[in-house]
Amino acid sequence: MPDYIKFDSITKRIVDKWLSADPHVVEGLSNILEITRGVYEALTIYHRVNDSGDFVIEMSQAEKDVLNAEIAQAVIDAENARLATIDDTLTGTQTISLPKVEAAIN
Repeated sequence: MPDYIKFDSITKRIVDKWLSADPHVVEGLSNILEITRGVYEALTIYHRVNDSGDFVIEMSQAEKDVLNAEIAQAVIDAENARLATIDDTLTGTQTISLPKVEAAIN
């Protein structure tokens, strides 16, 4: 059975992939490209589809830098959200008990 990838129509980044999938799995989906097993096995986060959507290419260094910055920002945003949740949990408590602190941290 063939291998497939799904890519974002704007960024051309690969957003999903199927190994040895029945063609009916991707039937009706947009931005699908059938690829060889060798290409599938070589895929990294730094691969995308070329601008015409015909084949997989490696990102330029500038594209890699943008992706790395987006990943780093997502990590920062997730940590800030986690800290905000802890802060919200602990705000307004007159007496902070150890079980409540442990529950907020976990």
